[in-house]
Amino acid sequence: MTSLPPESLAKEGDESPSCLPAEAFEHFKIREQQLLQLNDELDKKKEHTLLAAEEQARELSSLAAKPASSFRPKSAGFNQQSSSNLAQDTCATSIAGDRKLGSASRIQTAGARCSEEPTSLSGSPYSSGVHLRNAVLKDPYTSGQQGKSVQQEYKKLVQLGCSSMGSGLTCENLESLAATVRLQKSRILALQEELEARTREVQRYEQDLHAAKNRNKELTDENEKLKRKINQLNVQTEKSKKAQSEASSKLDGLDQIIVELRSENDKLTTAAKKNAAELNNKDVRLNRAVEEVETLKQQLKEWRCGSKDRSAEQREIEKLVADNKKLENQRNELILGFKKQMKLIDILKKQKAHMEAARLLSFTEDEFLKILRGEDQLGIN
Repeated sequence: MTSLPPESLAKEGDESPSCLPAEAFEHFKIREQQLLQLNDELDKKKEHTLLAAEEQARELSSLAAKPASSFRPKSAGFNQQSSSNLAQDTCATSIAGDRKLGSASRIQTAGARCSEEPTSLSGSPYSSGVHLRNAVLKDPYTSGQQGKSVQQEYKKLVQLGCSSMGSGLTCENLESLAATVRLQKSRILALQEELEARTREVQRYEQDLHAAKNRNKELTDENEKLKRKINQLNVQTEKSKKAQSEASSKLDGLDQIIVELRSENDKLTTAAKKNAAELNNKDVRLNRAVEEVETLKQQLKEWRCGSKDRSAEQREIEKLVADNKKLENQRNELILGFKKQMKLIDILKKQKAHMEAARLLSFTEDEFLKILRGEDQLGIN
């Protein structure tokens, strides 16, 4: 099983920005170091077990190749005793390993193997080779590819043992050696099961770490999106503030213009009132002059009828006609000035309406800015 070194993982964790707290990364780093250390220990234990199995196989090969004079009853008894002790130690080790894995079925199987070993070792030294072969080949662990390899090794061992039987190697020695092989094999299988369990645990922790990294990446992307959105809102806020300042300056200028127009309107209103009063006076005078003209016309008719002093009256009539024309001209001028004043008053009223609309527009802009600020506060929260 390959795993990245903690230095590279630390670099990756430092390079990728995250919104997770630093304690979570420290927890993952510590857990990763523990898993790597556990993996190394399991690798070392596996190598040690394989070396021990190879050493036991070499010892068995050397024992099978020794001459008959080297096998004495004492040494055979010693080998049997050491094999039984080794069987007990191996059973205890396998049971402890099974307890670490937490499987009751493995504990029962290991206990059954330990309970079966004394019976296999307490057999008669004159038992047949067929019984020994069946006892070994009926081992519950001799199944699959490993079972085939174990059977082949056992057949080779039996051939070597049978070739040296004439030299003094007894079936009891073969049974002790077979028991040792079985116990070592069961120990190797138990360690392999423990190694596989630890490997699965390491893979599960690596999957959790990978999921945490993916979650960290998702949160980082979401954080970047929120930052970009906040920057956009800040830009919009700056633009709105700039537009508000420009609108405020324009509004101040319009207020100044309104003040000036109001003062000018007041002046024009006063002048219009004066002109209206003068116009009324002139109308009164004009009416009087018209009445006088009518009177004079009547008098002229009477004079023409009476033919009295026509020359003097003619001059007076001409004078009155000239005065009448002057009064009519003044009246027309007053009417024209009054019309111009009314047009100016209408223009001032329109400007006043425009100013009120601009003020209402500034109020709507203020409300829009308040809404934007409220959205910014909600986005930040």
